[in-house]
Amino acid sequence: MSPAASSAPAPPASPAPSSRRRRKRPLGARLAPYDDLRSIADLCDRFPNVALPHDALFKAFFGNPAESAAIAAKIFPQEASLFDWERMERCPSELVGGNLKALRADLIFSVPLKDGLRVQDGGAEVMFFFHFEAQSRYARNMPLRLAGYKVGILENWMDMHPPNTPLPHIISIVIYNGTATWPDPANIQHMYSPLPDALKKLSRFDMRFDYVLLDLCQMNPAELVGTAKGKMFLDLMATIGGNSKRANVTIETAIEAFFVRHRDLLEACRTETDERISEILMIYLTSTRSEIEPQTLEKIITRTLTPETTDKLMTTYQRWMHNVRTEGIGIGRAEGIGIGRTEGIDIGTTRGLLVGTISTLQSLFGLPVTPRDELLSKPREELETMRDQLEHQRRQLAHA
Repeated sequence: MSPAASSAPAPPASPAPSSRRRRKRPLGARLAPYDDLRSIADLCDRFPNVALPHDALFKAFFGNPAESAAIAAKIFPQEASLFDWERMERCPSELVGGNLKALRADLIFSVPLKDGLRVQDGGAEVMFFFHFEAQSRYARNMPLRLAGYKVGILENWMDMHPPNTPLPHIISIVIYNGTATWPDPANIQHMYSPLPDALKKLSRFDMRFDYVLLDLCQMNPAELVGTAKGKMFLDLMATIGGNSKRANVTIETAIEAFFVRHRDLLEACRTETDERISEILMIYLTSTRSEIEPQTLEKIITRTLTPETTDKLMTTYQRWMHNVRTEGIGIGRAEGIGIGRTEGIDIGTTRGLLVGTISTLQSLFGLPVTPRDELLSKPREELETMRDQLEHQRRQLAHA
């Protein structure tokens, strides 16, 4: 459903940028589609500053406008026919909020209405922004966070359009897969102190900040929305997130039930040339739940899928793990060869594996990646300590 380049309206002339702005690209700027990802290396390159796997893998799949459009259309079935989904475009998600604070939303899309749907003859085109946020933990301040994103979108819009241009409408959709039910209404009203009856009329000045909440673990698989593949990935988020704990079953049982539910679709995906489905699936499974051993996962897949599909999924996992280690091995061999002794190659390879593992885990958590030379200058014991601390953090996140 990605629009042709010729169908996109020419953006209005941009005013001279203010010296206090730090934006690099205006909302509505065309970015490369996410469905051109062909490897996990592309995924890591595309999202160098976000925490894998939740953020980057969510963006890698639902960054495809067709997938997010299908979700929005199902949430708003009565209005869906009025939107021109063919012209839905992904927008930069880096914003600047109050006090020049940098904000990074998960996904933002612009969607115009269909031709002819204007408030009145000669009126400006009506524009909507759909903002998606993936959330694995409850956040009481979610309405305020979403409000900050909305302000950033509106300020960006005003910066990049002539004066008196009507503001766009913004709809925020939170996709939550936490272990506990989201306890709050999908707005900010519950955070205000109650008013006595004599002051009830003043509540009209309170802001609402309404948003859409999809609590995946409260939804049956049949209630999930989107395309067939989109619903499978929402179900995957629920399975890896809170489904097993809420249903009081083991994660292995929950994963096996997931594969059974989506057996036909996974078998169909096996014949596709696009490796993105199997890559995101396996990387999400193995990166978010570190207690799942590869052998256990392979047994689950073998019991539920054909040998051909099992082989494809496990090959994808092995390639991912190989890529994680390859850079570290290369670094270590170069260092060992530099020593000029055979045993130096073995020593260097071990250190290189440590360096590669540390760098990969730092990237997974969205942490600053320590420069290679700095890591190589550290003694092996310190590298092992750094690795162990990062592995401990990974296990804690997996059980959170």
